[in-house]
Amino acid sequence: MKAPYFVTGPVGAGKSVTMVSIMVGYLNEGRAVATNIDVYPEHMPLNDIGKQTPIIRLPEEPRSSDLENLGFAYERPKKTALRSDQEQVYDESKNGCLALDETAFFMNTRDWNNPDRAQLIKWLRLVRKRGWNAFLGVQDIESIDKQIVNALCRTICWCYSSDTMFSSSMGVKGFLVYPLIWIARLVIKFGLRVPRIHVASYFKGKSKATGSPCGTKYTWGRWLYKAYDTAQEFDDGKELFDFPVRDSKGLIKCRIKLGNGDYKDAYLHPDAIDATPDCERYTDPRFVDMRACYTILPAKYIHQWYGDKPVQKTSQSGQVSASPATPPVYQFRFPITNPLQIPRWAIMRFADRVARRQNIPMILVLLRWGVITQATALRHPEFAKVVRRNYWLRKYGLKARLNYYGQLTLSRSLQYHRGYTLAPSV
Repeated sequence: MKAPYFVTGPVGAGKSVTMVSIMVGYLNEGRAVATNIDVYPEHMPLNDIGKQTPIIRLPEEPRSSDLENLGFAYERPKKTALRSDQEQVYDESKNGCLALDETAFFMNTRDWNNPDRAQLIKWLRLVRKRGWNAFLGVQDIESIDKQIVNALCRTICWCYSSDTMFSSSMGVKGFLVYPLIWIARLVIKFGLRVPRIHVASYFKGKSKATGSPCGTKYTWGRWLYKAYDTAQEFDDGKELFDFPVRDSKGLIKCRIKLGNGDYKDAYLHPDAIDATPDCERYTDPRFVDMRACYTILPAKYIHQWYGDKPVQKTSQSGQVSASPATPPVYQFRFPITNPLQIPRWAIMRFADRVARRQNIPMILVLLRWGVITQATALRHPEFAKVVRRNYWLRKYGLKARLNYYGQLTLSRSLQYHRGYTLAPSV
């Protein structure tokens, strides 16, 4: 669906999951992403382009100055008076993603007297001209300022999860089919082990009731749960600090204990306070706005710095020895974007189970079954390395094989030396 639009739904419906899924799509295309959600790109299903794209982290309640500092989402050529017709200054295919969650905190209708309200509305009206597609998350769209809703809400996205699909009231006749629905939910959840799916339904207009349906998207919740902080608490970014009470000359007001036990108030120089015994400063507590923007490093650098590192082990003699790093376990994610893809998901899960039992790469099992072709496997960013390595082993007749992790191991005929194991060293 074309942005901007509001992402709405009840508590726990998957609004944040839907917005993170949108961000993943923009990152994989190399487009800019700005958000006020605590995201972890190292846990996102990104391709090579997405792992090199940074994320701009906005304050949880951004000000108009924070949004103004975003600038344009992509570099544009400088406008000239005499430019050719082929010169394209504005390209919507390069627009960035501006994902703001819990917008009711700083776009509330009750904040009409906020001095920053007019500048915030002005910037949001021009959000597309600056190259940003806005996705605004809120539980109730009625709590948002009417000017913002009228200016930005061309489509509304209503979210709900697969747990609540059959929970609505169906009247008197519902009691007859409720046992069947209850059994079906148990079979789907525990028998087929279908993961939790979040559904996003799109409606044209400003309301789900009056708008016409225009599309539906599905997101696998388990696919993105680690990619953001679902327990994030949004605040205004103000912290309480104690400031000394000063006069017009810059002297600090203090309370001095005299020799007879009485106390006296006086204004002292900062250097004289440390030399005066039994001297207490008067403080004035004030709130300070600590909001600021920063950049989250791409997943590529996070994996390099905090990836699989050797663990330090201490022996009984007290010497510290570095154990070899544990080989990475490749978790291939197969997102379900449509309920009709559940059989495909089950095949992938079964292929992964067979590959673990036989200690061979999962891609070799898929090729053996004919699920995917050789050309498709070579286009995959992670499968291609394993396929090429297995090709050269078979071509030159080397007496080695690949284990589940895609690492080289000796064949069974050469397992004669002591201490050899097919499992990777830990």
